Amino acid sequence: MVHFLAGGTREARLMDMPLEEEPVKMHLRASQQLLVEALYNIAPLLDCMLAINLLSQDNYYQVRAEKTPMDRARRLLEVVHAQMGEQEALTFLDCLRKCENHYPRLRKWLHAKIGKHTHYTAHVCKILTTRLRAQFSMLCHRLGVSVLPVSHQLFSERTLTQLELDQIESLPTSYQQTQRLLSTCLSKGETACQCFYLALHEEDTYLASEVNASCAAKDETKCQIPVAVEETSGEALLDHHHTGELVKVKERLGAALGKGMTLNVCELGVALGLQRDVVRECLLEGGNIDNVAQLDALVTLFLAKTQDSPRLLRKLEECDLQRVQVSQRGRLLLELLGEADHLLLAGHIHPKVVHILKFLLWDTLSEAVEEPQAQPWEGVVETVQQLRAGGRVEPDLLSELEECWDEEPTVEGLQQGARALALLIQDLYLQQDSLLLSPAYQKGVMGVCRPRKLHRVTLFQGLPGRVISRTLGSLPPPSDPLQRQYRGICLAVARLLERLSPTEGGFAHLANAATPRITQHVRNMLDRPAFGPAAFDSGVRHRLLSMLEFDPVTLDLPSLLRLHHDSLVALESYLRPSECHAFQLYPDRLLVLGDGTELYWAESIMGPVAIDNGMEEVFRFLTSGPTSVLMRICCHGYRNGEKFQVCEPHCVKLAELGDGGTAELHSMGLQVLGADSGTFWVRVAGSMGELLALAQKHGGQAQEAGCCFLLRTPGPQCEVKFFCKQGKIMATAKSNCEVV
Repeated sequence: MVHFLAGGTREARLMDMPLEEEPVKMHLRASQQLLVEALYNIAPLLDCMLAINLLSQDNYYQVRAEKTPMDRARRLLEVVHAQMGEQEALTFLDCLRKCENHYPRLRKWLHAKIGKHTHYTAHVCKILTTRLRAQFSMLCHRLGVSVLPVSHQLFSERTLTQLELDQIESLPTSYQQTQRLLSTCLSKGETACQCFYLALHEEDTYLASEVNASCAAKDETKCQIPVAVEETSGEALLDHHHTGELVKVKERLGAALGKGMTLNVCELGVALGLQRDVVRECLLEGGNIDNVAQLDALVTLFLAKTQDSPRLLRKLEECDLQRVQVSQRGRLLLELLGEADHLLLAGHIHPKVVHILKFLLWDTLSEAVEEPQAQPWEGVVETVQQLRAGGRVEPDLLSELEECWDEEPTVEGLQQGARALALLIQDLYLQQDSLLLSPAYQKGVMGVCRPRKLHRVTLFQGLPGRVISRTLGSLPPPSDPLQRQYRGICLAVARLLERLSPTEGGFAHLANAATPRITQHVRNMLDRPAFGPAAFDSGVRHRLLSMLEFDPVTLDLPSLLRLHHDSLVALESYLRPSECHAFQLYPDRLLVLGDGTELYWAESIMGPVAIDNGMEEVFRFLTSGPTSVLMRICCHGYRNGEKFQVCEPHCVKLAELGDGGTAELHSMGLQVLGADSGTFWVRVAGSMGELLALAQKHGGQAQEAGCCFLLRTPGPQCEVKFFCKQGKIMATAKSNCEVV
């Protein structure tokens, strides 16, 4: 029978036998998994046992010698089961009770009755979820110092994981802690919300009764807090989180996880061997956008598929975490998105949410589109169309955005859209650039390859660093009012742009100007030919325009200031002289020859550098083992104000020659770089006329294949130096490979 009570005590809940009435050691054995996970800091318990001579010094040192917290807990329980009798096991329980403040997960286990579990109807759970959204703001202001005791209670009931509890405790104010706690409960669904209200009643009965009174005043008497119930033995109500594995994952990630949203968790899932679309779907269903919730979902997915914790940790050890970290700007954007996500938890669409989403989508255009259209906000559909045309964003994520944000957006739609946007930002704003490898799905076809980060080649030459420093001057300190700081950033941008394209009167007249006048001046400057697509990076220009469009003072969004300051820092960096402004070289098509090997990673590790009347750049390749890779090199840029593209020495691709044509090709003495499924890539020293004649003679096909090289590597990692000089591209092995 189920009882829903608006008040009451713990004693009113269950009428089962007390803990001590069943064999203690049997109960300890039945609770082995819970104890192993909960005793993550075993030192206080060991000290307590030593103090009453319940544990010998030899056993003490044996337990402490284990390498991990979970192994130490297992060894201690082995001592209890193997060397202690029933009475000593009961004394062990008394030690646990004395140390219960150190083990919040065990509080309910130590004091509750056994055999029956709390159960609630789905109808009441749904009401409580709606109610928690409505009371979100009020609870953030009222919960105060009770937030941590409530959080510990939820942790003891497994509603919160260790990682989630750590995240809550790390925040500086009780308001922020409550905000994170409530957001986590709402993201986990109905059961977590009901557990929150139960924990609130146990910790602060007065506040809980006030919350109930407020609820009744709004004619919501049916959603009073369900404090006591009795029903059914069997499985626990809450799903078991893989807490032990999450703790180990967090230990492995260490500084790479840090605070906030620092990782591309989808990319991490791919590095662990999971399929990208499966990981993406898991994260879209995960319910929260921060890294802790995403990691929880990823670990759960991996273990659900493999049931192999050691394999998870082993693969994690093999991951290069630098390659899955998000850039500084990406972290700032995700924090801003988190602010919008928290606002949506109130159950309505706050105007700030709309401004935040506009800004984020504008910024993704700056990062992903060759020439973003800097127009006033046109809507999600138009923005998605530009992103789709740019070809650098996963189509599935863009489709998700379109479906979630229609002409009349809902809170639920925007929350789901925020998850998709979080994944999009993580993909676009990686800290470390590399080549995105698209495998060839057809035999004899080279797979497309391109840098993950968009690099725009322009005529821009750059300004000396000393000129930039003198022009920039000093910015208002962080202690100044928000309006003054924003004005200082806009004025600094105006000064830097004046150095590139001076206007009549310069920027002296702006020294005492109001912010609107400064921003209008910058807009006018960015319309000048000096900042057109061929002369200046379109993404930098687009980002500067977003700084002018989104005033953090007018929009009451102080967090925008950090992003605007980051835009200024990026502008300073871009303005410095660099060979990257007017030159780019990278493999744009790749084909792994032979079966059984894969190309995992390719990245530029040095350059480009202008030297000896040419350009040099070094690339590193990571493969699954010894292999041969055929690559086509793309090289283009500006020289003396003119566009150039280098394709020499060029190759010809021959296909469908038949046995006779293949034999004749080999007899011609030409350099065949690679062959795959009857298709040949042949380097040509002069005219390709004889190869065209060969193809026509044998009914085959011949087509220009660009500048290609063959890379042979005996091991998993190698480095190649490319030269662009006198209208030709050359390559030489730098380490652990042969280049043809």
